[in-house]
Amino acid sequence: VRSNVELTFSIDGATKEVYEHIRRGAVFEKVIEKVNLINELRERLNPKMETRLNVLVMRANYHQLEYFLDFAKQYKFNNLFFNSAGCDFKNLEENVFYYNRDKDILGYLNKIRNRLAERAKAYGVRLENWLPSLYFFNAAQANDEQKNSKGIATSKQEDFAVDDKLFCHAPWQRLYVD
Repeated sequence: VRSNVELTFSIDGATKEVYEHIRRGAVFEKVIEKVNLINELRERLNPKMETRLNVLVMRANYHQLEYFLDFAKQYKFNNLFFNSAGCDFKNLEENVFYYNRDKDILGYLNKIRNRLAERAKAYGVRLENWLPSLYFFNAAQANDEQKNSKGIATSKQEDFAVDDKLFCHAPWQRLYVD
């Protein structure tokens, strides 16, 4: 706390049931206890220290994104980071972004994207929403359909073609320097 670092908590469920379903063997109350302890130390020793809540979005928790905003506010997180389960996340049932694309879930996430940003701003929580847009997946599908017989894309979607082997959408949607 005195070192003035940003401390990150990875909490993938905003409720006990979802958290313990995802993090098998974990105890939700223990996590909350540790968050409260850090907040107490932060208030006493270094109020400028920041905390970040990381959420890996998947089938089991996508419906909780708005609750995560309330959670972040309640537990005094400065930053809230939504990230997609990437290609290295091999749980096919949970990975709705790459291996088991779910258009309904992707459509829902796109629908609430602006509302999440507005609520985060109102709460004073910095939101980093790194979830791929529905456009990314629509472009991939369109690209697959437009390939010629040799498997080469014959047209581009807004100046780039998304290859069906491309897993990381980040280079086309953001720049992150750490």
